[in-house]
Amino acid sequence: MNRVPRILTHPLPQALNHHLIQGDSAHYLLKVLRVKPGQPLELFDGAGQQMRATVSATDRRSLTLDCQDICQVDNRSPVHTTLCLALIKPERFEWALQKTCELGVDHIQPLICQRTDGRLMDKLDKKMARWQSILDSACEQSLRSHSPRLSAPIALEALELQGQGYVLDPEASEALQPSTQPIQLLIGPEGGWTQDEQRLIANKGYAGITLGPRILRAETAAVTALSLCQYLSGDLAG
Repeated sequence: MNRVPRILTHPLPQALNHHLIQGDSAHYLLKVLRVKPGQPLELFDGAGQQMRATVSATDRRSLTLDCQDICQVDNRSPVHTTLCLALIKPERFEWALQKTCELGVDHIQPLICQRTDGRLMDKLDKKMARWQSILDSACEQSLRSHSPRLSAPIALEALELQGQGYVLDPEASEALQPSTQPIQLLIGPEGGWTQDEQRLIANKGYAGITLGPRILRAETAAVTALSLCQYLSGDLAG
């Protein structure tokens, strides 16, 4: 069955009206998907509203849509999850963003740690724009009704615990447990936490958890831990 293309559009156009799409979205629809007049589309605003539309006309750089009624949709996980992920190599960090977005993460908080490579903090404004674009595309692909929130990188010292906090620790003996509270998952940089950071994390109230007997890369740990959170909440169990 062919999937109806989804386009993140904020704000949504007026219902039962015409709407013009230009820019990157138009390029994707015209050049990649090669949509034609009569093609159904779905517009969503990343905040729980979506609408059906039909392509009525195209030219080289734009599409005109006939829009239908707006409806409310909410397919968020029953547990609110925040991924606090240290800055790691760009391609690995971006992979983690994409996959955790597909899994339903609610909030992503990049972290600057003592072992963070200083080069990873160059041109953060441009990186934030790229990261947001990755999340937008992942939302479109995964049928998410709500976009995750992406915060600007902060130092570990500035991180505030809200809800139940877990830090991944290969030496921990406890496993992730079900929770009805919001969950914060704290995942360190390449090279791990320093001793000072370990003390700081413990003082903030994060509980150490293990993902098993093998050491996982940061991006693998992020996807695995979030998958477990969603499974324990019933989100992945049907």
